[in-house]
Amino acid sequence: MGDEFLAKIAGKVVIDFGCGEGSEAVEMAGGGAKLVIGIDTREDVLQAARQRAVRTGVQNTCLFVSSTSEPADIVVSLDAFEHFADPAEILRI
Repeated sequence: MGDEFLAKIAGKVVIDFGCGEGSEAVEMAGGGAKLVIGIDTREDVLQAARQRAVRTGVQNTCLFVSSTSEPADIVVSLDAFEHFADPAEILRI
């Protein structure tokens, strides 16, 4: 992710939209974010992400869900939009 990006998210609530198996979300949680919420629609990848968070010890600061109403300071989406048939529509949801 890089030191500059990790410095920007330090102490902040971050949503990782389209988190997949959670590698970036876990890195952000380990890099100083207050809370990272990984969102994906596929339960199998969310389960893998939850297991990754436990293995790396960030399960208390890194959650994986299919939706959230938690306010966030920052929303990121890394390598996800090419998987959406209608990216503009997915942002309206």
